[in-house]
Amino acid sequence: NPILSMLDPKIKFGEYKGGPDLVGVLKAYNFDAIIYYNSLSIYNLLIKASLGSELIEIYHSDFSWPDAVSSLKTRSGVKKIARISPTLLNGLETNAEIFDLPVSIDLNKFKREDNSLRESLGLSEDDKVLGTVARLSEEKDIDYILTLAKYMPKYHFVLVGSGPKGKSLQQRVINESLNNVHLV
Repeated sequence: NPILSMLDPKIKFGEYKGGPDLVGVLKAYNFDAIIYYNSLSIYNLLIKASLGSELIEIYHSDFSWPDAVSSLKTRSGVKKIARISPTLLNGLETNAEIFDLPVSIDLNKFKREDNSLRESLGLSEDDKVLGTVARLSEEKDIDYILTLAKYMPKYHFVLVGSGPKGKSLQQRVINESLNNVHLV
């Protein structure tokens, strides 16, 4: 969408979620390649449209949700698939070239030299900690992490982030007495 927005000032970012308008725009510009991201509905739309463009998929997760392309065990019509980890997409039937495109974050830049976070949460060096940094929104499925925390009381779950689900997640932590969950 950002590229389409730059090409045509009448196109507004986020306006195209699929359907004939999107297909019409893609046909009009006759792109050499179209990159799509983890969406079953977009994959189906692009395959049915027969645009003649090279399809490149960015595959982010094996998790399943209503619009997850991960529900497909085969992929046709896709030239290349970039996955963020070699542990993903194993067993997929496809002629696409699959290559790894790891997340390019230098984790050493975020390594703490002290234990101030553990200390502020009252955790010892021996406590087992699982953490995530994410926007607290529906598509991130942070509720799943809270469910894990319920069944893994010997682990502490540190959730770093904010977003529209922040208050409801905090309320769930309180209601379910999830003392091993720390929202920071």
